[in-house]
Amino acid sequence: MMTLFKDLCVCFLVLALIGCDREKSTSTSSSKSERPLISPSSPSLFPPQPESVKPSSLGSDSNRPSMRGPKQKYPELITQPEQPNPIRDKLNKVIKDANGNIVKLSENFTGLWNDGIGRLPNTVLSSSKVAEIANGAKLPKEIEIVLKGTRTGTGEDTAEELVRGVALWSALMCNDLLTHFAKQRANALPPTTADLAIYEALNAGIGEFTTTRGQSSYASFEKWEPFAKAANPIYRLLALKAASLAVSKPAWEVDIDSKDFNRINELPKMDFYLSYLNEKDPIILSKAIRSLSFVPLPEALQAIEKFHAQQLKIGDTVLIQAAEEALKTQKLISP
Repeated sequence: MMTLFKDLCVCFLVLALIGCDREKSTSTSSSKSERPLISPSSPSLFPPQPESVKPSSLGSDSNRPSMRGPKQKYPELITQPEQPNPIRDKLNKVIKDANGNIVKLSENFTGLWNDGIGRLPNTVLSSSKVAEIANGAKLPKEIEIVLKGTRTGTGEDTAEELVRGVALWSALMCNDLLTHFAKQRANALPPTTADLAIYEALNAGIGEFTTTRGQSSYASFEKWEPFAKAANPIYRLLALKAASLAVSKPAWEVDIDSKDFNRINELPKMDFYLSYLNEKDPIILSKAIRSLSFVPLPEALQAIEKFHAQQLKIGDTVLIQAAEEALKTQKLISP
């Protein structure tokens, strides 16, 4: 009897051990099936977003310096061969040559700009047969195509691409150069094909102006102020666009996040904008009245109301609409 009891105990013990082994085996198998294919220490299939291009390097796109590159889901499987870009290479070379010296960099950029300008076609525009265009009272008709365009740079080794690239990087690294470039033909009449290419290049550079970088990188409104009297209307329009993005000297010492920044920045611009209301070109007038709408002064509001009344009498629907939009903006910003 005792022997039988011992045999039964041994059997139960063996069965228990077998059960534990099966449970352990099942647990291990389950664990393996739920384990991720990529361990935590494996490199991610989604690499971090590339850093923005720094001023010291043009990266892979010279047309827009701060542009981020596209994300690649599987970089080890997909490669994008770098395309030849002679403009980028030229700019990289002069930036590297300057080695952080802003004076040297300005000289290098100016050299490239002059090279591009020298190769631009300089044919008198056909619309210059009209007296008001030839004498600079109105913009040439040909600029309307440029204003509507959304062309991005191709990097091809052309004069147009070169001046565009120089303007973009000058705006980021030594923005006062843009006014230096504009001076070269600001008073040249009649307007030519070269003026259209220069407008496109400088306008792209002006688009890089920002008020978020601190005073060391602000574009100065005062540098553009004299261009309100330029003989060539293309450069008067450029100055008007630059003024709305540039920062006036009194605001350089004001905290960008201060509620007073916009007021202090815009007040010195009022007379500049008012001078444009004497223009004859509707494109310039529309831009001027919209720019004036951001000046938080009663005098600015009165000027817009007067302009609106004048256009109602004339019946210019485009300028009437521009004035009405300006009045709405004034009501929003007025204290």
